[in-house]
Amino acid sequence: MKKYFLFIIICLSMSSFAQVDISFVKKVNFFGVDFSHANLYAFEEPPEVIQTGLERINNLFINERKKFDICKHYKIKSVEYCLETTNINNVKLPVEKTYSNPKYTELSNKQIKAIISELNCDSDDCGLVFIAENLNKPDKKAIFIIVFFDGRTKDIIYSKRASAKPTGFGVRNYWAGAINSIIKKWKY
Repeated sequence: MKKYFLFIIICLSMSSFAQVDISFVKKVNFFGVDFSHANLYAFEEPPEVIQTGLERINNLFINERKKFDICKHYKIKSVEYCLETTNINNVKLPVEKTYSNPKYTELSNKQIKAIISELNCDSDDCGLVFIAENLNKPDKKAIFIIVFFDGRTKDIIYSKRASAKPTGFGVRNYWAGAINSIIKKWKY
């Protein structure tokens, strides 16, 4: 009896972590990468170099669409790029604190919802944003939260933490390498 009861509790707890199927999403408003709450750890570059490098990552989604192909890897038919609000948010990143931050932190659901609530686009289609959570230079590890959300209500439809090893030279290309890896490895 105890084993049966334990099995039911384990199944119920696992189902609470299950994610919703998002294969129905055919069109998204893509907001790019939001770095406004990212935890940067042990960067060596000056704050202005970090700020500029990270701010320029969203431009890659426009200028290098084949490399950062949202439609192909997320099986979406149509993408509207709505990078303006994330670009404004990214200016808020406190890069001067990078030397004193803890190694890893985790964004709360409340923080994630607050970030999403600020994202705006001309349409109410499903939204997609990558929220940078941790960029750890010594460990060569980037952690992002990929979030699909209702464009009208801002309710989260699907979210997933993903990590990758950054590659490339310079602040922009190094961390964009991790994003590119996450996009290519995407699995529902």
